[in-house]
Amino acid sequence: MYDMATDAALDDVSKGFRTMAHPLRLKILCHLVQGPKTVGELIAVTGTSQPIISQHLAKLKTGNILEDERCGQYVYYRLGDGAFKLVDALKIICCAK
Repeated sequence: MYDMATDAALDDVSKGFRTMAHPLRLKILCHLVQGPKTVGELIAVTGTSQPIISQHLAKLKTGNILEDERCGQYVYYRLGDGAFKLVDALKIICCAK
């Protein structure tokens, strides 16, 4: 048995789903479940241009779905702690081979 979620918690989850609700963002998230990636790596695996990838990464970061870390000249994007389980479940459903 589960406790009922608060309205505030449900609102946060709803905002997260809205942030992720784009096919390219879901594709990015499926790749990030495997581990951190740079913009260049995401361009290679999605076949999308740098400006478009960067725009979607910014939305995911603003929505607290992603975190980033600079390492030398590269920025690595990874799933935030709160998003990992949700995205892992989405990967099982949507990204299975």
